[in-house]
Amino acid sequence: MRAIHPLLVERGAELDAAWLWKDLGLRERFDAIHYAADLGVKPSRAFYEAVEDRGG
Repeated sequence: MRAIHPLLVERGAELDAAWLWKDLGLRERFDAIHYAADLGVKPSRAFYEAVEDRGG
């Protein structure tokens, strides 16, 4: 079964990701969430490549 991981690409995504993950309960529906600030890259091709490297 293929996992579905939400991607969050925007400024201030670190705070938004925590809110989505914890407060809105996305952690109950998804295996992981990926956002540029966590990966240390700007939203770009490198971001999507980093997500792929994580297995997403």
